[in-house]
Amino acid sequence: MIDAALIAAYSAAHYEVSADASAGLAAPFVLRVDVASPELLDLYRRHGVSQAAYLTACNPHSTMLSDADNRARMDELAQTLRALAGQGPARSPTDSDARSYMNLHGRGTDPSGAWPGEASVLVLGMSEAEARELGTRFGQNALLHAGADGVPRLVLLRERTTVHWGDEPGTAGRADREGREIARPFFLLHTHPPGRAI
Repeated sequence: MIDAALIAAYSAAHYEVSADASAGLAAPFVLRVDVASPELLDLYRRHGVSQAAYLTACNPHSTMLSDADNRARMDELAQTLRALAGQGPARSPTDSDARSYMNLHGRGTDPSGAWPGEASVLVLGMSEAEARELGTRFGQNALLHAGADGVPRLVLLRERTTVHWGDEPGTAGRADREGREIARPFFLLHTHPPGRAI
């Protein structure tokens, strides 16, 4: 289950974007949830897009994997993005037009230093629907998506459920007697708090 403290950690994480000369990005910058990014808006202008997604394939459903396994998953994500852009050997059945994605490497980090960072990628031009499909495919609880305003927002990929306090087993999905809700991973991002995959 994802409690309020964990959700707060997702929201407080720093989503770093690495410098990339080929993308016209001379210096790295950091995305923050619900904070407009001038650097992201500048990338939009340079590449003629109006949206972007920030994704990871690491540590699916909060299961910590080895560095080697996470690298393999990120390689698979990169291959999938190339294919979706019409640059790889395969195309999605729903892909009617070649996409032109610009992918920039990144890393989700915990500003408190309590959790290790996770390799990530900023995908310029990706819609929220496409990002949700990929995030779900790679077992993530959440990701970031920014629209034309350049504000990254946490996108939750898992359903919210409630529990009935003090009742018999198997009553998840109902409110308790005082109407309290318990969130199950429905998140993220991620985007994710670094070190705890989302």
